[in-house]
Amino acid sequence: TVETNIENDYVRVKEQEKLRDEFIAMVEQIKNTIVDLYNKSIQCIANINLEANDKPQTPKGNNEITTK
Repeated sequence: TVETNIENDYVRVKEQEKLRDEFIAMVEQIKNTIVDLYNKSIQCIANINLEANDKPQTPKGNNEITTK
């Protein structure tokens, strides 16, 4: 009957809405993971640059020992 079809359609719509919501939550979690990994990689690069700046720099140019 028409009523049964409408009820079945309603159940299917609710199932699809649940799947949609689960998919959106999954995509949001993936996005958050990507953003977190990106931020961590930027921090690692910044730390590497800071460590490089803390090391004494050797002078560039002629580093040979000269005697008189």
